[in-house]
Amino acid sequence: MTSLFTKAIGNSKEFMELNKGIKEGFNTISLNGLSGSSIAHVVNSLQEENIKQSIILTYNEIEAKKLYEDLKYFCEDKTYHFPAKEIVFYDVYAHSNEVNSERLRVLDRVTMKKECIIIAAVDSIITRLTPKAEWEKHQIKLKLGEIINLNELINKLVFMGYERADMVESKGQFSIRGGIIDFYSPTFEHP
Repeated sequence: MTSLFTKAIGNSKEFMELNKGIKEGFNTISLNGLSGSSIAHVVNSLQEENIKQSIILTYNEIEAKKLYEDLKYFCEDKTYHFPAKEIVFYDVYAHSNEVNSERLRVLDRVTMKKECIIIAAVDSIITRLTPKAEWEKHQIKLKLGEIINLNELINKLVFMGYERADMVESKGQFSIRGGIIDFYSPTFEHP
């Protein structure tokens, strides 16, 4: 969805210089002075021109969520929020898996080199992440009609943090009934 404002931005001298810098390979670019929804317009215009993965860093989680909501208006299918990791000082079972699921969805998108715009607060990227090679090594790729070793698959799922259950009800669970395996990946909306 291209607005008149987005087209006007694309014709400005500053935007053309910025776009030229990206095309010439400048990996880190800083924009100052933009506020409100104008940030979303500029980011959307840059994404349309360059079709790459982008990360937008903000100073706090509230600003990241606000920008995420603005950008979803332009490009909902490729805009992701990388939330800060929850720090739980009390009962470990009291927190939601939704934050981890969202973080995993973003990391999965990035490692698969799919087009995306990631919005994150500085706090969310400070935490150390699994190296890319290790991440890719532990991914499970299943193909229709493929014969798999059930014990190997179970061991991999458990190693990856999945919980075995009688019936799959939430993300991160798997169950086995005879030769049927049900699992609910944290990166998908449905089991």
